[in-house]
Amino acid sequence: MFWLAWGAMAAISPLQYGYAALLAKEATGLTLLTVWIACQAAGALPALRLVRRGRLGVRVCLAAGAVLSALGLATAALSDLGLIALVGYALLGGLGAGLVYGICGEVVSSWYPERPAARVGLITGAFGYGAVPVLVWAGIAPDATATAFLVVAAVAVAVIGASARHLRLAPALWWPDDVDPRSHALDAARLRTTPEAAKQFGLTQALRTRTLPALALILTCAGAVSVFDVIVVAGTGSWGAVAVLVALNGASRSVAMRCSELFGRGACWPPC
Repeated sequence: MFWLAWGAMAAISPLQYGYAALLAKEATGLTLLTVWIACQAAGALPALRLVRRGRLGVRVCLAAGAVLSALGLATAALSDLGLIALVGYALLGGLGAGLVYGICGEVVSSWYPERPAARVGLITGAFGYGAVPVLVWAGIAPDATATAFLVVAAVAVAVIGASARHLRLAPALWWPDDVDPRSHALDAARLRTTPEAAKQFGLTQALRTRTLPALALILTCAGAVSVFDVIVVAGTGSWGAVAVLVALNGASRSVAMRCSELFGRGACWPPC
């Protein structure tokens, strides 16, 4: 379950970081990237709600995500920055990436209830450094950008398609056999660093708290800075530096979650 989700997340990474580095140097490209990010967020939440309610299957969502993500990558390879790119890359590609991102996170968190944040952090890291091969390709053969995106489009169909065939949500009330639930629930050291939620919050309830809006604002700002950094460094023409930046962007997510487990969220980031 984990590695299939990890591979699917890596496969959609070029849609964001690869495009930001290779094609978003013009104003129109930045606009398309902005629309793509909005569509990614807009596509993930409704799909998650339907999957959680049992009205939509994981296989259907990921199969649709595979087709739409590949279409977005192929559009980025073959079209200019006009209407076709807006529809194919920004709208459809964004929706496809949102489906893959949201469903993979949901599947992994369901299979690892004792460490959901850490495991999801590992697969979202792949969403960052999954674009490194495309960036290295761009550094070696800068005139072959279109070919690079066509290749990663084919890879996305294959990898996400395989994930769609095998990934599934954990059974209801699933708990891993190698973790004693009582010891886990009463582990004082863990509760000091990573306290449990007071209760299970629905989306509407969470929106009424100060925590979810604050988290959304933090992630929006961090995401904007991250993409902006990639574009700026790519503008220097140093593809090795861009590859290192993107690799560290992905790897640091996993490291941050591990630090949160070891030292507590408050020690890693000022509490809101």
